[in-house]
Amino acid sequence: MEYIDYLNCIVGIPNSILKHYGLKEFNNSLKMLDEHLKNNNPKNIILIICDGMGYDFLENNLNKKDFLRKNLKSIISSVFPSTTASATTSIITGLYPNQHCWLGWDNYIKPLNKVVTMFLNKEKDTNNYIAGENICHKYFGYKTIFDLINSNTKVKATYLSPFDGIKYKSFDDMCNKIKKICNNEKQNFIYAYYENPDSIIHKTGLESKEAKRNLKIINQKLEKLVNELNNTLIIITADHGLIKNEYIYLEDYDDIFNCLKHNTSIDSRASMIFVKANCINKFKELFLKNFEKDFLLFSKKEIIDKKIFGLGQNHKMFNSCLGDYIAVGIKNKAIKYKRNGPELKATHSGLTKSECLVPLIIINKNSK
Repeated sequence: MEYIDYLNCIVGIPNSILKHYGLKEFNNSLKMLDEHLKNNNPKNIILIICDGMGYDFLENNLNKKDFLRKNLKSIISSVFPSTTASATTSIITGLYPNQHCWLGWDNYIKPLNKVVTMFLNKEKDTNNYIAGENICHKYFGYKTIFDLINSNTKVKATYLSPFDGIKYKSFDDMCNKIKKICNNEKQNFIYAYYENPDSIIHKTGLESKEAKRNLKIINQKLEKLVNELNNTLIIITADHGLIKNEYIYLEDYDDIFNCLKHNTSIDSRASMIFVKANCINKFKELFLKNFEKDFLLFSKKEIIDKKIFGLGQNHKMFNSCLGDYIAVGIKNKAIKYKRNGPELKATHSGLTKSECLVPLIIINKNSK
């Protein structure tokens, strides 16, 4: 877990914000951010998440004098797995993945004996919705830091996203809504989520003109936004980075595939694997024989003992979501159960520097 540091990661950001507003933190805050908040005590605090804008991608595609790199204050880690479902849930709750139990894009739900795509409420690799109450809300509901701030302080907490909360139609629309909120008479905390560059990189790759152009646009528009704000502290970061990937299809390896109970969960570079009881040792031997150079393989006991998904008390569903092993990418390979479902040109959730490290950008615009 070289690049995951749970004492210096994205979970610290919401805990610093809770601390600043006099609320109880769930986990460690970030000392650097604590100091910025204490010293400046701004009317408005804005937290902007640019999905997939990892530190390596930022460093490789912007100049040192560009706005985002110029205001880089630190490099912090994502959580494990470094994927949106786990990481953004950690950012809006202040909890590690083991505590909120959104363990990845796809979670195994033991009461249903199904692997469910969390954001979509569908069975993995199908268009079959899960009937009845939304599974994620039923088993993995949580309170956000917005709920806590709005319920316990005089601060108005606002959530902007293209998918829920206050919705926006474009990046410009997001920036305009942020400016409008900041100009009210209230003290504000604003969380704004933007789905790129992640969405573009998945489709076109890390080296594509589209991805690089998008980053330059983000840099330009955020600089313009910040220049139009006052008495505001702006925090800009990402949930994770990405890496170019090549797929391995487990169905192509009959001896391995015949050991499996059902589809994998979590993600393609952090694949939770469910093994038939009579194949536990056989599977490990076969998997390492084929893929030892590309993946770390942890048993269920190691997952728990090494606290791979985070610190503190585990969610009540945590153990039941775990498989017999998890295979975690350390080079560029990604795992698919079968040759179906979406295939991406770059992805994340593994343990490389490109996936795990994200920028911590802080800009103070005070009234003076």
